Amino acid sequence: MCGLAGIVNFEGGNPDRLKEIASKMAGELSHRGPDDAGVWGDQGGLAALGFRRLSIIDLSETGHQPMISRDGRYALVYNGEVYNFAELRSELLLKGHRFNGSSDSEVVLSACQQWGVIEACKRFNGMFALAFWDSLERKVYLARDRMGVKPLYWGKFGKRTIFASELKALRKVPWLPVELNFEATCAYFRYGYYPAPMTVYKDIKKVMPGQVLEISETNETATQFWSLAEVASRGVENSFNGDEQDAVAELDRLLRQSVSSRMVADVPVGAFLSAGIDSSTVVAMMKMSSNSETVKSFTIGFEQTEYDESVRAREIASHLKTDHHELIVLEKDVIDIIPNLSLWYDEPFADSSQIPTALVSQLARSHVKVSLSGDGGDELFYGYDRYFTGAGLSNQLSRIPEPLRRMLSKLIEGASDTQLSALLKVLPAGMRPNRGVEAMRWFAGPLGMNTKEIYRQMISLWVNPAAVMNGTIEGQGTGWENVPDNIGTKMHDLMPYLDGMTYLPDDILTKVDRASMAFGLEAREPLLDYRLIEFAWALPRSMKSRDGTGKWLLREVLKKYVPAELTNQPKMGFALPIGGWLRGPLRDWAESLLFDASSDDGLLEKSIIESTWKRHIEGNVGLEAQIWTILMFRSWHQRWFAVT
Repeated sequence: MCGLAGIVNFEGGNPDRLKEIASKMAGELSHRGPDDAGVWGDQGGLAALGFRRLSIIDLSETGHQPMISRDGRYALVYNGEVYNFAELRSELLLKGHRFNGSSDSEVVLSACQQWGVIEACKRFNGMFALAFWDSLERKVYLARDRMGVKPLYWGKFGKRTIFASELKALRKVPWLPVELNFEATCAYFRYGYYPAPMTVYKDIKKVMPGQVLEISETNETATQFWSLAEVASRGVENSFNGDEQDAVAELDRLLRQSVSSRMVADVPVGAFLSAGIDSSTVVAMMKMSSNSETVKSFTIGFEQTEYDESVRAREIASHLKTDHHELIVLEKDVIDIIPNLSLWYDEPFADSSQIPTALVSQLARSHVKVSLSGDGGDELFYGYDRYFTGAGLSNQLSRIPEPLRRMLSKLIEGASDTQLSALLKVLPAGMRPNRGVEAMRWFAGPLGMNTKEIYRQMISLWVNPAAVMNGTIEGQGTGWENVPDNIGTKMHDLMPYLDGMTYLPDDILTKVDRASMAFGLEAREPLLDYRLIEFAWALPRSMKSRDGTGKWLLREVLKKYVPAELTNQPKMGFALPIGGWLRGPLRDWAESLLFDASSDDGLLEKSIIESTWKRHIEGNVGLEAQIWTILMFRSWHQRWFAVT
């Protein structure tokens, strides 16, 4: 895992100045690569690349980047791991390529040279972001892995193009226009993250997962070398044709293969263990792949028992005989880490599990340099509770004719609180929502919505984010567009598909990448091997969920290695008691941001912030996620935008 940065000036210029900028950009990424640094620029001042290296495979100088082809035509900076590099290396040797060392970086360079970037990416199995400069064609190629595990940001300004692993590196470009993206920020308040390709900056975008950008002086072309939309649509139409026993055997084989390939490293490897199905499966497969070697596992716990998984994780670790390490998080740990969040997540990011993810990464880094994670299991194997809630809501609404639904929606939206309270009194007790009028107003939305709109409202932190931002128009990420026809009307398929296109890369994987990289730790996600993804999407839903419980097939595999009673517990993940902390030890910090409108130049609606905070302090539940979006935005704004 590393950090890359670069700048291309198609007009040419001062090569030393271009290298100086690239070096400063890479310097902002030292946390991603503390082991080595490099910078390269061509003699004509057309291109300069900067790099910071975290040495994982081939720790010698032969893995140094930027890496230049033998004929001098191509230059590469590459972040990530290609797990099938040994097979590709053998194939390239037969074609006449020579290698100085044993790093996968050399293989990536030769593969792009031999087959072109698009075809090479199709052959790569791994997580990666890369920039590939062709000095003869005067083109730069930017590419990102299939699911977007590794980040890559870019912008084009006339004849100049810039790119980097993190936004903070782009801020070192002296002529970068630093302008807030208002539409994208409005979307942030809905989701808690910036949906791709948008970023917090108006002129900077994310390279999309599975995409290669080809940028020349006069043109830019985006090619999708792998598409989750195509995989999901194909899987729904062509389901797995084996029986349950066949499915268990195939998933077991794919898991072993994926985990084994991700344990290849020249440094110590461990795993996050949250006591859930996903991470327990990963650790179990590591034990099967490691033979006599002891697997190191890491978990965190809380003093509040309702959030604490450390006891269960310890029992699973004991059963699997891992070298287990745990940390009980104290309020002081949270207070100490909060000031760093706006530095690590250098655009507003409001998934509060970023805190425990950072703490477990810090714990792991004190013992290993690589840690495997269970990310992706929920999206692939129907693991979120909201999938069952959403499917149930969709089924109920489908019984009401659409014209009647829309009419009822308008009636509820137009009714006063007094009128709705009167209606609630005449409803049978079993039909009255727990949250009364507030719940009815929420329900008015889904009544008048299609399937996609219903799910979007379900996952919204702020249902009307434009009101938070004083009427700003809300932007929409491309993951919500062009949903395949055979998925768009089926809620049980639509929810994991949309999560795979949006929430997984833009929230979960962003969270893990920044948290782990903050401490120079490489996180690997074996459940996101593209062969596993394609297999999971071909499974019938009956093999993913049964009797109101998800991950049926994954559980069937896991119970071969871990007794079911150790893992059949309610899901927690890396959750934390953020609501109580905001009323307690974090209250002063929170109020200093919430009631200082100057911290965002008056962009946010003061009355909404004040009323939401008042309700939270009074004990209303479920508001902490909304409040966290405000706190993370204003904390970011103070660090990165108030003084530019």
